[in-house]
Amino acid sequence: MTAPRPKKSKVPGPWSLMRESARELIHHWKRYSFIISIVAVPVSLLGLSAIISADNSVNVYSFAAIVVMNVALVWAIVKGARTGVLPKARAAYYEGSAALVRFVIVSFLMFFVMMIPAALGAAIYTASLISTGATPSSSGEEAIILAFCIAISLFSVWLLVRFGLGLVITVDTDLRPISALRYARMLTLGRFWPMVWRYLGWIVMILLAAVIPTLMSVLLGFLKLTLVAEFLFPLLSSILILPLANIYLFKLYASLEPPRQVKAKALEEEATE
Repeated sequence: MTAPRPKKSKVPGPWSLMRESARELIHHWKRYSFIISIVAVPVSLLGLSAIISADNSVNVYSFAAIVVMNVALVWAIVKGARTGVLPKARAAYYEGSAALVRFVIVSFLMFFVMMIPAALGAAIYTASLISTGATPSSSGEEAIILAFCIAISLFSVWLLVRFGLGLVITVDTDLRPISALRYARMLTLGRFWPMVWRYLGWIVMILLAAVIPTLMSVLLGFLKLTLVAEFLFPLLSSILILPLANIYLFKLYASLEPPRQVKAKALEEEATE
């Protein structure tokens, strides 16, 4: 049985979501920074060593730790919004780990499976350039190939817009990965272009947040403090960008949610299918 479509609610604009996300980060910056620093600080320190950073096993463990950290951060954001009390770092890591496997599966589906059309389009275009030795603007044939490859790649964009909220849903609910993606699609039905506009706002917010650590890194490099810049840049980028990006996505998801009774029924039907 198909879950009922939720009644459409008014979704805040991207600038409103950006302001609310920034306000949330400013209000709880200590807690969010501590949750991130537990993993980001040692990972940044390991990155300072050329020998250690070249070790693939260390990189794998660092990536896994970053995934765990992001799940803990999203869980803290969700619980803080649902209960009005932001949980401590210990609870975020311990209790948030319940959603880890679902989060990893949905991440794989989104960033690998859903990106196959984009990768295919890029591969076709690259192969055409190699085979002809042409530049993108050298002939009408290249323009046609480019348009075809872009059309293929846009399917990945469509998938990410439709299912992009699945990561937040896996942490907020007990839905299995496929059910979480289906619920994300249900929430965005009839809202494709508004969602595109809000995701563009999300990207702009991330770029703006990256300005501060970038300028600081450039300044430290100018002062010949390259080692300090290499340590602070990833750390500050994580502390600023990760909370903002996840808070924005959660607020977008929360604004799309149907009334409580409709949501409960929809989640129940998705979980049993």
